[in-house]
Amino acid sequence: MAITFSYESIGDWLQVTATWTSDASGDASDTTARIVGSLVKATTIPDGTAIPTDNYDITLTDDEGIDILDPCAQSLADRSNVAAQAIYCIFSGTSEPVATYPAVADAVTVTVANAGDSKAGVLKLLFRGALAGTST
Repeated sequence: MAITFSYESIGDWLQVTATWTSDASGDASDTTARIVGSLVKATTIPDGTAIPTDNYDITLTDDEGIDILDPCAQSLADRSNVAAQAIYCIFSGTSEPVATYPAVADAVTVTVANAGDSKAGVLKLLFRGALAGTST
């Protein structure tokens, strides 16, 4: 089915809220406006009525189809169907976490998979940045 996006600028921060409803195959996908900044935090909130299938997945890809969260220590795979969950998008690969966040200068495609027929939820993405063409 569809994803509806809303955007809120808060100082140097941009919160993108993606409200989604899955289709009969359990999927939903759509693309944000162009964002310029660094993705810091992602929060998933399952709907309390149209409860998604447990362990549903969300991916975030850029204009080239590259998974934005690929170098990060955590992903949006296997999300809870009853509890809100958050990840901080910190790069992995070292013995110590480093506060380096994925840079974005593209529209972001949000894809929900394996959620079940006509299920729903919310994804909140917190960027240090802005929509392209706007200033903070």
